[in-house]
Amino acid sequence: MSPIEHVSGLRAEGRVRIYQMPDWLLAQTAVTNQQLARFGVLVSDTKNLIVTSGLQWMSRKLGHVLGTPPVQVGGQTVSDIDDLVVSKIKIGNSAAPAAPAASDTALADLTPLATYTTIAVSYPANGTVRHSATIAPDTINGAAVTEVGLFCTINSVDILIGRALPSPVAVISPATGYTVIYDIILTAV
Repeated sequence: MSPIEHVSGLRAEGRVRIYQMPDWLLAQTAVTNQQLARFGVLVSDTKNLIVTSGLQWMSRKLGHVLGTPPVQVGGQTVSDIDDLVVSKIKIGNSAAPAAPAASDTALADLTPLATYTTIAVSYPANGTVRHSATIAPDTINGAAVTEVGLFCTINSVDILIGRALPSPVAVISPATGYTVIYDIILTAV
């Protein structure tokens, strides 16, 4: 009989990466790790911060039991836990965004460069969920991507789950496509 390991805590962290991608690969809905390694050019790689409303979002999703009464996430009442899905990745280019803080509720750039609602979801490793979006060629040419945010939408209000400042800053080249990857990683502590 093998011993049972007890996990007393869970840590949520993550990573945001931006890859320059060949056009033919951008048409795929889910790019594999092998395709990223072989065909993608890593432009930016940084850790992200899961903010307070993001931790509320995760705990409500993890603790969902059928018949659970309405819960609060980011100041919004949610009556159906199944509505708590990631709905947007926003890309901002604020000149000097402040470092992410647990109390953040939005990007520093209140009028983001782009908002992506077509998000591919995959599970590349145990305890990891990956959200990715495609920046099509010729959409935000020459712009510097200084922040990336992951959002859910509740009652038509965007609730920030996590925020990152890409390092180095990714400058979008004309006629080139990119993939933005936002991983949430849960590990035992």
